[in-house]
Amino acid sequence: ARGLLKNTLLIFASDHGEMFLEQDKLKHCNETWDTVTRTPLMLWAPGMKGGRRVASAVENVDIMPTVLDYLEIEREGLRGRSLRPWVEGEDGAPGLAFSQQGLLRSVDDGRFKLILNVETESAQLYDLREDPLERTDVSAMHPALLERFRRSLDDRLRVLGEARGARNTVRRSMQVENRLRALGYLE
Repeated sequence: ARGLLKNTLLIFASDHGEMFLEQDKLKHCNETWDTVTRTPLMLWAPGMKGGRRVASAVENVDIMPTVLDYLEIEREGLRGRSLRPWVEGEDGAPGLAFSQQGLLRSVDDGRFKLILNVETESAQLYDLREDPLERTDVSAMHPALLERFRRSLDDRLRVLGEARGARNTVRRSMQVENRLRALGYLE
């Protein structure tokens, strides 16, 4: 009624989901299954007309660059990308969403998802369209896709100063997990 929406950016987001017996587990935020990583993100920007659903994978690290883009503030050095093109109805290049919990890292393009254990270097690939519960590893059926996702994940790990199988990566992951457990955040 006061007209505040004409110059207000609203964002509704969640940091993670929960496991309520999916994958036969009841845990708080220590896996990278879709029930934990696929969370709502809704944006309202001045001048928006109607709504639109975007299927492309995005990350929570994209929120800050989006806000800064709307405020016309330089965002150099930030991870993530502005979602403004999608908000304003432009089609952007499909993205990849990366997640990490403990020793697990994942990369997801909205259709396929790779889950990698950085300690053992074991990986599973899931077709989320055909198998939304992530029960069947399709790595053997899509070796080229598996390799492309592993390269993308390796690139992301390098940016973060990590590496598959690296003792330092494993040690840091375990330290973070132990701190969260000490705070009562993990079981």
